[in-house]
Amino acid sequence: MTEIDHSRNGDGQPSTGKPGTVMAALDKNDLRSMFHLLVGKPDSTQQMFKRRVHVNIAAIHDLHGQMVEKLRNHRVEGMIATVDVSFEDKTSLEFGTWAEFEQHRWTSPKVTREVRLRWEFLVTVDGYDVPQRHTVTVKLSPHLKPIDVMRAVLSKDPSEADSFEIESVPIFCRVDFVNHILSKELLALVDEWVHSLPQPAVENSWFSWFEERANPFCALIRYSAPLLTALAALLCLSLVAPLDENPEAPLTKGYLVMIAQWAFISLIILYVVDKSSGFIAGKTFESIQKYGAFRMFKLTSGDDEGEQKLAQRNKKQVRNFLISSGFSLLINIIGGVIVYLGFTN
Repeated sequence: MTEIDHSRNGDGQPSTGKPGTVMAALDKNDLRSMFHLLVGKPDSTQQMFKRRVHVNIAAIHDLHGQMVEKLRNHRVEGMIATVDVSFEDKTSLEFGTWAEFEQHRWTSPKVTREVRLRWEFLVTVDGYDVPQRHTVTVKLSPHLKPIDVMRAVLSKDPSEADSFEIESVPIFCRVDFVNHILSKELLALVDEWVHSLPQPAVENSWFSWFEERANPFCALIRYSAPLLTALAALLCLSLVAPLDENPEAPLTKGYLVMIAQWAFISLIILYVVDKSSGFIAGKTFESIQKYGAFRMFKLTSGDDEGEQKLAQRNKKQVRNFLISSGFSLLINIIGGVIVYLGFTN
């Protein structure tokens, strides 16, 4: 490319090449590559992981080691890894280099809320004269803040709704890339790492069976007892007020009083059983929904203490579940026995 010789001075006249004149001399290919590096928007791919896992310091170091090892197979010119850690008390730590993260002592009583890992590196890509920037971001967050939920519910912007979906998953990975093959390798690496992490004990407990079937199980508790009570009331009618052998016989006053008493008592019992069943079903569903809480992170001393508290809370939910479902079972047994005896007699 020839030098640009039509630059002008402050008077609007062509430059004469005197000292102070700014001359441009860049090759077109170099200029195109530099422009793409500075302002070009790379492609991106992302993957969300809903697997509930435990993450400790050793696991994070392992992911970084795998990332470095993977990039050694490519023509990487330079890389920087950063880590952002936020806590439940609204404080945060930002590590500008991986060495700072490695040297940090995790003896704090704070409880970890979110961890964001970011790798930025330059890769020499065929077809480009200068190395191209690539970025890998991994977000670890076990739950959402209430303000985030309300913002997503009230938002009218579809892009914000997509962002809410991304933020709601425990683990999210995004790769900004120019080299498509490398991006697929990096996503596969993160996917393998996520599935190598240990799951909390609550994922493999017997109570998980009820978590998957909470709605039908609670519906059974809600409606089975009132149904059996209604059947038992109908059978009791034939016992306390048997029909006369002559269907054309006139109804006596005593017979009508007995029918009225049966109806009144049956309605009261049915009302009590219905309300009790609704209350028991609600408590059962609540205990199922609250069970399974755990701490994703095991970084600080506060995380370990919080995990112990959640374990005790899970035991309490199991106890509440056994009490409520056991009481419901007792009501159903009583109603079932009455119905059985009524039919047999």
